[in-house]
Amino acid sequence: MKLIVSDIKNITVYLFADLVKVYLSLGDVMHIRRILISLYILLLITGPQLMFLQAQPIASPEEYGPYEFEKFYAVIFWIPCSSAGSKGVAALMLYPKEPRYGSAAPVVVYVHGGPYAGFFPFLDYDWDPHGIIWIYFIFPGGNTTFKTPSGEKLYLESGGIYDYRGDACYEALYSVLRFAQGKLASGSGKTIGDYVDYQVLNG
Repeated sequence: MKLIVSDIKNITVYLFADLVKVYLSLGDVMHIRRILISLYILLLITGPQLMFLQAQPIASPEEYGPYEFEKFYAVIFWIPCSSAGSKGVAALMLYPKEPRYGSAAPVVVYVHGGPYAGFFPFLDYDWDPHGIIWIYFIFPGGNTTFKTPSGEKLYLESGGIYDYRGDACYEALYSVLRFAQGKLASGSGKTIGDYVDYQVLNG
């Protein structure tokens, strides 16, 4: 991300420098005006791109799983969110082997109650997701553990600082909902539809 922004900035500077050299060598007030117009055009072209690129949050590209259970798969990843820093929001997605509606499955985002930053559930091997995709997440600054089917215990955390359901938490929830809608990719570059081979009913 930073490399892309830097490249655009460098191209803008080089183009403008070349224009300045050409116009100043001609030594005409009209050419000076053309310099300013050229600069304005360059800013119009590159300015919005720079703002867009710099505004995009990033997340860890790490991914654990998918882990296979009897009736579902489990995968852990991080979702980009500016309130969760460069680490992102830790998320656990459970997706069924058999979708609820034949070739399509609805999706549920589980929002934790209470004063804590959240947790990932303990999963029984034969737990039934009832054909639904379940997404659990940890609010910024929180951490949790996850036990894999082989018995390995993972320690996981979200970036940022926990603000007890304040603006940072609301922003994190919004990012998770956007992922669930297929409008935001995880830090590994995958959208929700990339994990399953059936339709996700998220519209």
